[in-house]
Amino acid sequence: MKRLFIPALLFGVVILYFYLVISGVPKGEKGRISSVSGAYPDIFFDGRYFSVISSSPRPLTGKKILGAVVPHHLLAHGLIGEVLASLKEQEPSLVVLVGPNHYNRGEPLMTSSRDWQTPFGVVETDQELVEQITGSSRVKINEEVVGGEHSVGNLMPFIKFYLPGARVFPLILHHDVSLAEVQSLARQIFLDLDEEAVLIASIDFSHDLPSQEAAEKDRETLQELKAGNLARIFRMGSEYLDSPPSLGFLWAAMQQKGLEEFLLLENTNSGFLLGNDLIGTTSYITLVYCRSSEDDPISE
Repeated sequence: MKRLFIPALLFGVVILYFYLVISGVPKGEKGRISSVSGAYPDIFFDGRYFSVISSSPRPLTGKKILGAVVPHHLLAHGLIGEVLASLKEQEPSLVVLVGPNHYNRGEPLMTSSRDWQTPFGVVETDQELVEQITGSSRVKINEEVVGGEHSVGNLMPFIKFYLPGARVFPLILHHDVSLAEVQSLARQIFLDLDEEAVLIASIDFSHDLPSQEAAEKDRETLQELKAGNLARIFRMGSEYLDSPPSLGFLWAAMQQKGLEEFLLLENTNSGFLLGNDLIGTTSYITLVYCRSSEDDPISE
């Protein structure tokens, strides 16, 4: 009896082991196993917070988007989808995606050379641009920190779904990166890029204030951006926005292209979206910088 029992027990242990390996590994661990190919695992997508928009809700006829601001808080997935749908017909070859390094980990300016897995396929990183920029600037490669940063990771499924042919250059910035630094970096990155590239700044705005107070802060932020008062924006805290350097980088890049005015698309916050004016909110702004067919900036 014992002779039969021991092999049966061992067989059961082996079966249990493989069952746990295949089906019991947490999602993040599965991702690490599947990332042997070199791409980051799909850890950011959440189907509850993904909008499929068949066409742009605001056709920008005769206008080409060169820069945009979108949220990375997935409650605002509809706003993210609207902007990406507006870019779909342009078929940009490259998305420069800049956002905050929320925990200020690693170097002040960081990128990654790895691709990104999504449910819709793999988003390829522009390896040539990564090598070029990291070889001639303060931007450093940090695969671990960039791969875990949701300001860029949350947008990768949207980019692959709406802009399937685009490559990305992800860039995350410490909170204390200066205006002079982002101006210099914007000049360096966009000096030789043609207008098939688009810059997306991934920014959430006012944090932890009731809806009405958040709306007031957003109005102030938009006024300062419209006036080009970036020195004031760089002094703003999280009650206004989570990444002044990312907004400054967008502003500097658009200035370089001769675009000073933006078109405001949406401004709302989580309190309005959830129908609760009393909770501490996160606010959202979407806007675009466009080139018109006559090569004139779009007025707000």
